[in-house]
Amino acid sequence: MGTRIELGDDELVIRLGLVASLLTFRRTVRVPRRSIADVRAERRGDLEPHIEHRISGIGPHYGWRLPNRRRVGPMLRRGAIGAEFWVVDEGSADQELIVCELEGHRYARLVIGLESGEGLEKMLSDWISRRG
Repeated sequence: MGTRIELGDDELVIRLGLVASLLTFRRTVRVPRRSIADVRAERRGDLEPHIEHRISGIGPHYGWRLPNRRRVGPMLRRGAIGAEFWVVDEGSADQELIVCELEGHRYARLVIGLESGEGLEKMLSDWISRRG
């Protein structure tokens, strides 16, 4: 997918690869450290069926009809207030996705699931705990 996660001093930056940026009409997503309220792992099969609509860009949505596909971009979730930004590679229902609950940001949460994301949950949790 070509997506990179960067942890700066005060912000998390998701740099989307060429294909993902074409699908979402954006190149980066920036989240200040102070906006991340919680980080946890959740099973893809528990999250994906609640995707109701893709806000912008092109590509699959409706998680209950098209499960386990690559999902990149802002999504709306049934029963939730606010948009979520998904950057998830194709995978199985048992895949662990990293969910970052956000406060005071344009997105209510980030959902991250990348092949290169091994250890990402711990790395993000450690980074957030360094808040000053």
